[in-house]
Amino acid sequence: MFKKIVAFFKKTEEKPLKRSFEEIYVHFQDILSKNTKALSLIADIEEKLSGKYLFDFQYINKTYKELNQTVADIVWNLNKIGDQKYGSLCEVFQKISQEIEGIIYPKIEIPVTPYVLSLKEIKKDAALAVGHKMANLGEIKNVLGLNVPDGFAITAYAYLQFIAHNHLEELIKEKLAALPAKTNYELLKKTEECLRKQVLEAFLPKEMEEAIYKVCKDLFANRQVSLAMRSSALAEDASFSFAGQYKSFLNVPYLSIPPRYKEIVASQFTTEAIFYWKNKGLNPTEIAMSVGCMEMVDAKVSGVMFSTNPEGERNEILINAVWGLGPYAVNGPITPDTYIVKKDTLTIKEKKAVPKDVMLIISPQGGTKEIGVPEEWRDKPCLNETQIIALAKQALALERHFGGSQDIEWAMDKEDTFYILQARPLHYLRKVKPARAEIVPTNDVLISQGAIASFGAGAGKVYFARDKESLKEFPEGGVLVARHSSPRYAVVMSRAAAVVTDFGSATGHMAILAREYNVPTLVDTKIATKVLKPGMEITVDAYNGKVYKGIIEKVLKEAEQAEIFIKETPFFKRLKQMAQKITPLNLIDPKEGNFHAKFCETYHDITRFAHEMAMKEMFSLMDTVQTGKAQIVRVKTRAPLNLYVLDLAGGLKEKGKKVYAEEDIQSLPLCALLKGMSHPDISWVRPVPKGLKQGISGFFSVMYESTLRKPEDFWDKTYAIISREYLNFSCKLGYHYSNVESYCSSDINSNYIFFTFMGGGADITRRRRRARFIGTVLVKLGFKVEAKADLIKAQFRKYDETITTEKLDHLGRLMGCSQQLDMSLSDEFMVDRCIEAFLSGNYHFFTGS
Repeated sequence: MFKKIVAFFKKTEEKPLKRSFEEIYVHFQDILSKNTKALSLIADIEEKLSGKYLFDFQYINKTYKELNQTVADIVWNLNKIGDQKYGSLCEVFQKISQEIEGIIYPKIEIPVTPYVLSLKEIKKDAALAVGHKMANLGEIKNVLGLNVPDGFAITAYAYLQFIAHNHLEELIKEKLAALPAKTNYELLKKTEECLRKQVLEAFLPKEMEEAIYKVCKDLFANRQVSLAMRSSALAEDASFSFAGQYKSFLNVPYLSIPPRYKEIVASQFTTEAIFYWKNKGLNPTEIAMSVGCMEMVDAKVSGVMFSTNPEGERNEILINAVWGLGPYAVNGPITPDTYIVKKDTLTIKEKKAVPKDVMLIISPQGGTKEIGVPEEWRDKPCLNETQIIALAKQALALERHFGGSQDIEWAMDKEDTFYILQARPLHYLRKVKPARAEIVPTNDVLISQGAIASFGAGAGKVYFARDKESLKEFPEGGVLVARHSSPRYAVVMSRAAAVVTDFGSATGHMAILAREYNVPTLVDTKIATKVLKPGMEITVDAYNGKVYKGIIEKVLKEAEQAEIFIKETPFFKRLKQMAQKITPLNLIDPKEGNFHAKFCETYHDITRFAHEMAMKEMFSLMDTVQTGKAQIVRVKTRAPLNLYVLDLAGGLKEKGKKVYAEEDIQSLPLCALLKGMSHPDISWVRPVPKGLKQGISGFFSVMYESTLRKPEDFWDKTYAIISREYLNFSCKLGYHYSNVESYCSSDINSNYIFFTFMGGGADITRRRRRARFIGTVLVKLGFKVEAKADLIKAQFRKYDETITTEKLDHLGRLMGCSQQLDMSLSDEFMVDRCIEAFLSGNYHFFTGS
């Protein structure tokens, strides 16, 4: 690296290259900032998937577009830095983007079918043909064998033919595309007026009308049957309820089917309906509509039941009932009776019958009418206990069959026979309980600081993760405690009850993984590894940011009770599906063979890969860039460094000088490094240290004396490329060289220190001893270190600005103390003494004073 930087500064204007370091550094900075933004967006998605926050399609749409653009910028900037060598990453990004958009904006292929299908021909796999409402009823009738009125569906394919027959497709697309993302009610109203008018004035294809009348004749023969007509749009009753958005008609005679069909289709273009499905992010294909036509049930009692009580316990079924037809059970002028049944025992927990003054019935003239409830029925429960239990059994059967809680409409005719009129997934939410006050004595609180990275509560025995190897023994249900967060801990998260770290960020890689695995996690506690001991039983409350001594059952129980049902909403399910292409991190270790663009499977992988490659590129750019118009200036420092600086942005106080003083430096990492190198107890020109002089003799004595020359004779030029936050510092002193690269800012995720040291004037044995000294000290300071012969590579990453500058200060001191030290280290005992002296702050040991 030293030779590369020297060569960089010695490039002449006679042979300019195409790219300047300044412009490349701009791309590098942009990658760092965009990486932080991407991690924040990913963290926000994971937070939403914790099930503690309400969100809608607008959140999904906005977050995806912002994240997609951010990742695209990262890929673009990396190719700018790498001179377009990462073209394969562009292809991977495009592939992942297309997959995500297929989830967010699904394209539905409506199958070619007859204009009408009898309910006897329909099962749940016909949802794309007849919508989920009618597909579910066909399933209930033909597979479960429950009572469902006879009927048929006018198919979604018939809808397309109706729209095409009247040349409405382009008009609908044009009007809907013109609607802004932000609600404009005036424009919505104009759109409604235009589209509804066109639909109501349209004509059904002749073949479509004929098919409708034929199926009526085939199903009902010569019986005088009236029908209930209801919408069954493709997205209706699946991910979205569309409750009350589209029109329904009761007691419809055969000849009125065509005009009622048009009214139902036109109802999808009301102001309210357009707002609803636009807000849900549905496209015109998803709102394509089938219409169900069912034989009317002349109901004595009707109602709604929820197979899981949204206001009570999950072990409860809630049943509502009214006299007469069903509309008054869901949107009428009366309060229905309420019955609650326990699922496990099928016993009635609660019955609440209320006075009912009016009811809705079939009108002989068509449609419905309201009448007074007969006197003997007004205060009487609509259902007896036998009927209540019979309905509850049907609710359980539907819940089991469809694999989730159901919202069910039902009716009981005058012969007391029950019919299922509708069954759809139950969309409900429960609010999170408010944060609680202290529930255990204060002296049992071990930690009450830090950041919540993943909500929840967990308890178990403390297990310290000291290195990668120690993870192999991580126990099931343990609480992982570590000095710093790391994505490597993903390998044990499925077994962890909780995670607590001294340092880390709630938007970092590990925090995202913790949310993905739903592991309660606290980061940045500062003290976890000090106050917690291996094997200690603790409870981690990642709702209130506390760690308690012992297993606190009340904390764990209240955390379970705080569970909310947002996870059952369609938005949650869509976000969760989308997140599979965004949040998982598969590229964890840059040393592994899969750390390559072609193995990126998610946006998280791309950001991780691009960040690592950007760092790598910054180390290797010196052979390929030029300085442009930037000026190289001399900086006089208290340490004898012979320092020359290229200031890219804000590293020096002002421009125009040829020589600067150390006080003119504004670069945070350079200031911190020079502070350590200029420590008053460190001498750069010194006699042989006491205790070490006996280790120097013969040739090494000559070599050592040569290092006592004036600094300007002994030092080669030291070069630094700086900005306010960035430093690339390379120097050669006598027979060794070192390089420090650092980024230091308020953004914890972007901060790092990379240090390389190699060489010396002594033989390889003594150089190795100095390398052991440097490596051991750096490990004690919290660096990750690789050592090979006399080569040291160290890194310190993702700590806050204060800690990063503190480590740079110590690194500067270490560089000062280790100069010429290789010549003095005659044995391993001397190495240990040097390590002890440095760590205790006894820098005089190295000067002989």
